[in-house]
Amino acid sequence: SGGLIGAIIASSTAVGDDAETLLDQSVTIPANLLQIGDVVQISGKVRASVGADNETVVLKVYWGGLLGLALAASTATDVAANDIYTFDITCTVRSATTIDLFGWHTPVPAAPGTADLKGLGGAGVQTIPTTTAAAVIGVSSNWSAASDDRVVLESLVVKHFPQ
Repeated sequence: SGGLIGAIIASSTAVGDDAETLLDQSVTIPANLLQIGDVVQISGKVRASVGADNETVVLKVYWGGLLGLALAASTATDVAANDIYTFDITCTVRSATTIDLFGWHTPVPAAPGTADLKGLGGAGVQTIPTTTAAAVIGVSSNWSAASDDRVVLESLVVKHFPQ
C-alpha cells in the first residue's frame, strides 16, 4: 500500500557551516519498499533563519545522503532572514538503481530575495543507490564562508504511490 513514507516532525538545527552539511532532519525510505513503476514524491521547505551577512548558500536535496544523488540544487544565493525555498520532486522508479526525475522546484512568491531550487542535469533518467537498501532523503546547505547566517529545514514529506 502507498501513502506517507515519512515527514519530519520538528525543524532542523540551524546551520551556517562553510562545508556541505546535511541538515539534521531527514526521512528514510525503507529497503525493498519501492518497485518498478512506483512514484515517490518529495516536498519540503527551507527557511533562512538569519540572513545578515553577505555569504551565499547552496541548498541541495539528496536521495541517499551526501554520497547519493543530488536531486536538485539551488544557485548560490545571498539570503535575507525568512527567505523561503520550497521543492516538490517527483520520481518514478525504473529499476533498482534508476529513476525518472520530474519537475522539482517552486519558489515562494512574495518572499523577498527568494530563490528556487533548480534541477541538476535536467529531467530524465538518473542513477540512484539501490532500492534494495534504505535511502535517506535529506537536504544539505553549503555557505560560501563560515557564517552567522543560518538555514533551517522546516518541512520534509516523502510519499509513495505504488504502481
